[in-house]
Amino acid sequence: MKSLSIRARLILSMTVMAGLLVLSAALAILGLSRANANLEEMYTNQLASASALGESVAYLLRARTAFDRVVLDPDSGESQGSLERAISFGDKSNAAWRRYTALPADAEELRLTEAVHAQRAIYIQQAQQPLVTALQAGRNDEARSLVLHRMAPMYSALSEKIDALAQFQTSRAEVLYRQSAGGYREFLWWTGGGLLLGLVTVVVSARKLSGAIVRPLDTALAHMRAIGDGKLTGKIAAGRQDEMGRMMAGLDRMQASLVDTVAGVLAGSQAIGGAAREIAQGTACLSERTETQAGALEETASSMEELTATVRQNAASARKAADLARSAREMSGHGSAQVGKVAEVMQEVLVASRRIEDITGLIEGIAFQTNILALNAAVEAARAGEQGRGFAVVAAEVRTLAQRCANAAKDVGSQIASSVELAQSGAGLAHEAGASVHAIFDSIEEVSSIVAEISNASQEQAAGIEQVNEAIVQMDQVTQQNAALVEENVAASAALREQAETLERMVGRFELGAGPSARERVALLS
Repeated sequence: MKSLSIRARLILSMTVMAGLLVLSAALAILGLSRANANLEEMYTNQLASASALGESVAYLLRARTAFDRVVLDPDSGESQGSLERAISFGDKSNAAWRRYTALPADAEELRLTEAVHAQRAIYIQQAQQPLVTALQAGRNDEARSLVLHRMAPMYSALSEKIDALAQFQTSRAEVLYRQSAGGYREFLWWTGGGLLLGLVTVVVSARKLSGAIVRPLDTALAHMRAIGDGKLTGKIAAGRQDEMGRMMAGLDRMQASLVDTVAGVLAGSQAIGGAAREIAQGTACLSERTETQAGALEETASSMEELTATVRQNAASARKAADLARSAREMSGHGSAQVGKVAEVMQEVLVASRRIEDITGLIEGIAFQTNILALNAAVEAARAGEQGRGFAVVAAEVRTLAQRCANAAKDVGSQIASSVELAQSGAGLAHEAGASVHAIFDSIEEVSSIVAEISNASQEQAAGIEQVNEAIVQMDQVTQQNAALVEENVAASAALREQAETLERMVGRFELGAGPSARERVALLS
């Protein structure tokens, strides 16, 4: 008897009750058909529509979250992966939306669906697709502007349209429920009349039909109310092979799907909150490091300025030393020329001294000859006697004069010899002085070349330090910009954490069962 379907039981009951129960059975079948149609509509259309719509909205939200993550830190190593995930989530959202639009819908739902579809197309074409293009092209400022000024208001407008559609689905489910409840009450009235007319047989049939239909419906309604209140902990047992058993099995599958969905959303919100906290901590550390780096750059810039001044002073000193070296080289060249002239003069003095020495030799010879002639004259005067006495006196005077000339010539010769020796010594010293001055000239020439090289190197060093100083200034500017971006990241991380906490509180009102599917889902998404 338990293996028979409700339809078979009704046929058997009508056969037993004969003609009186024909109308009651027909009405019962009609009521059950309505209930079954409503349940089928709820399961095959409403639940599928809600699931597809919820999946589309969830993936769209995940895509937006991924885009926000890319925009917040476009230079990180995970930005490309986040962008690819965002594009994948967008494709999945589109696929879920196509599944939703393929389901049957009445005129009002179709109108709301078209409104959502139009707003969704505007959001994708004017916000999401330009954002993807800007991120792929590396235009991070444009992407940030799109997120703040275009995506946010368009997503809010889209959320309002989606909320209206979701509210309609909720009201539609309520209508189906009321239709089922009305059919149920109508069925009870007609069954009661049939029972009154059918006496004992109707009572027996009513009890059996009540056991087959009413209690499972009450149980199903109780489970539905619990699910509507957010309690997903109830255990739904089918235990039957008829339509009610299949309905209970479907209700159990629906509750399991809701458990998985809510667990997934809860785990996702927890993951987002954890990620937001980690981002906030990392951003705080980055802010401290950026401030430290900015201080170090300021000290480095100050040191580089001092070093630049020192190098400039060295370059000026090197140029001054080069000028002094050139002056010394010119003076040493002039001195070398003067020493050469002195050597030439000394050589001429030596030649003149030697000529004077020859002349004094000639004078000595003349004095010697004069002395001999005076001596001969004295001898001849002595022979002449008294007549030669005056001549003898003259001869003596001449001899004396010749002797004095010879002595004077000797003195002049001695002085000339000393002068010749001094002239020779002076010529040697002048030659040595010329060699020394020439060596000094060569040394000054080499020093001048080295000083010129030092001057050129100092100028090149000064130019290089100027470039380093400019690079440090640019690094300081970049560091200040990074500090500003870090502050923006801190604010964005705080906002993301608040949104994650809000989502977690909203989902937290659902009570999840301890089934393995829910645990596995939470563990997987955590």
